[in-house]
Amino acid sequence: MGTSGSVAPERAGLGARPLSGSSPSRATDRPGPHAFWRFLPAAAAYLLLVSLLLASDTPVSDVARYTFYVLWGVMLPGTLVFRALRRRPHTLIEDLAFGAVLGLVLELAAWAVLVVAGAQSLALAWPLAVVIRRW
Repeated sequence: MGTSGSVAPERAGLGARPLSGSSPSRATDRPGPHAFWRFLPAAAAYLLLVSLLLASDTPVSDVARYTFYVLWGVMLPGTLVFRALRRRPHTLIEDLAFGAVLGLVLELAAWAVLVVAGAQSLALAWPLAVVIRRW
């Protein structure tokens, strides 16, 4: 644990920037198969859930409707609002996870307002207000 004055290899190039204004291309800058591997755990969990539901004689139409409900009524509005409230984005997975939590909270609030107003039939359309407001 001496003070040799040497810089750790992972920090050596932090201050160096190219003079031309363009960054040098690296292998990590190119989109590649790593995007597929990032979503593989979520896709595997979803496929396991669907296969268990289908094995227990759940109709395919019910699985499709529930998938639509989760994507349209929870994930989309929650993720859009979370991204609007957050100062800077980090990762898509983080945005989707926190967006799902926020989407459930927003859905409960929208449901309560719609029940009080007697407009429960509009429950499927409330995410449209978030989508329109976001754009």
